[in-house]
Amino acid sequence: MPISSALSVAATTTGVHRRRVRRALCAAELAISMVLLVGAALLGAGLLLASFDELLRVIDSLQLTAKHKVATPVNWQQGDKVIISGSVSNDEAKETYPDGWEEPRPYIRIVPQPQ
Repeated sequence: MPISSALSVAATTTGVHRRRVRRALCAAELAISMVLLVGAALLGAGLLLASFDELLRVIDSLQLTAKHKVATPVNWQQGDKVIISGSVSNDEAKETYPDGWEEPRPYIRIVPQPQ
């Protein structure tokens, strides 16, 4: 039985008003690491897929965060500043970043992108 017929039968038997169901196209793009972990999932309308530049930005960010203990902020691009991960202690951060860091909040430590 087609779904439209099933909806009309369900609406008439339960007394619920029938609502029009729109079909939507959805797209998913996954970035999967070498150890088969999903690093990022981009979901969106089928006609509004993420640009290729956005996919490259996500992959660059995943590679950087896997190699160094940092996080990348929204709209991060290669060469922009990054945030030291919260799991890194101040003592360990002083060894890794001897020039220091910006600290707008006690839990946000901003440094230049590591090479």
